[in-house]
Amino acid sequence: MPNEENLIPFKKGQSGNPKGRPKGSKNRSTILKEIAELRTKGIHPVTGEEVWMTNEYRMAMAVIEKVIEKGDHQALNMVLDSIYGKQKDS
Repeated sequence: MPNEENLIPFKKGQSGNPKGRPKGSKNRSTILKEIAELRTKGIHPVTGEEVWMTNEYRMAMAVIEKVIEKGDHQALNMVLDSIYGKQKDS
């Protein structure tokens, strides 16, 4: 049998979780986007020169290298899906 006290809605302006997540805290996707946008120095795999590049660029290059050097099919599918979009089932 339900507890009648639990069925009363919150008063207007009252939070259901007053000690919940603090205001201004960032979620995981925001933090990962910020890290991906950071620029670091690294050796460009094609030119061999030291250049500034984003972590996102470096991750993309790592996936492409995995496809080329190891023939990784999952990495290949990820690259092709990113370029051309996923194929629709017919």
